[in-house]
Amino acid sequence: MTVPVIENRIKNTLWQFSRFLTVGVSNALVDFIVYIFLTRSFIYWQEHYLLANFLAFLIANFNSFYWNRHWTFKVKHGKIWRQYFEFLSTSLVYIGFIQLGLWWLVSHLGVYDLLAKIIIIGLGMILYFRVLKKLVFCSRIDSVF
Repeated sequence: MTVPVIENRIKNTLWQFSRFLTVGVSNALVDFIVYIFLTRSFIYWQEHYLLANFLAFLIANFNSFYWNRHWTFKVKHGKIWRQYFEFLSTSLVYIGFIQLGLWWLVSHLGVYDLLAKIIIIGLGMILYFRVLKKLVFCSRIDSVF
């Protein structure tokens, strides 16, 4: 590969990552709004904050798939239901990471739950982007990050 080709790939990846972060911020807003509404309005959800977090994540996940498919990665190929299943599967692994991190930060370190959500989401973002780019929204011929 020549240097201009590599530079274009890096530039394209950085542009995709910036769009991914933009989508992520909008989804985080959806996630936080649902989570705050549930945990601050209902005693049940206050006591079951991990379940509330999972529900909020699933709601935001639908929005995330649409915008990442059409705007971040600009995918026009493939079967949408297969991609959604791959996206959801990847997202479930990601939420497992988030749930574990949230539980550990809140239960063992005493971190305020909203701050813990911000910390753990930030830690998982780069890995999540790479997995989505390489496994879910790849063009099947795109093999280099």
